[in-house]
Amino acid sequence: MPRARTPLGAQQQQQQQHQHQTNFPPPPNYLEHGRLYSGFRKGKYMFPVDEAEMDRMDIYHKFFSVARREQLHARAFIPNYDKGPRILDLGCGTGIWAIDMAE
Repeated sequence: MPRARTPLGAQQQQQQQHQHQTNFPPPPNYLEHGRLYSGFRKGKYMFPVDEAEMDRMDIYHKFFSVARREQLHARAFIPNYDKGPRILDLGCGTGIWAIDMAE
């Protein structure tokens, strides 16, 4: 049996209501040995998520930037004439690489 058509706005509202019904609050962060750790999948990510860790990750980024002579990527961009180049940031760090690429 074919599905009944609904206006786009109504469909989006239904999806949002469903999302709100199935979402649970994120687990709380916790302190261990004086460092803040993420409560999401506790024990799976071994590094803290506090300010000192963010500083360490930024220093690590700078270390590799200097080692690579400030080269942020190794490949040429494939032209996308409509919208400009597209870049995938995998979310592994503080976001400083994406900011440097945007500049």
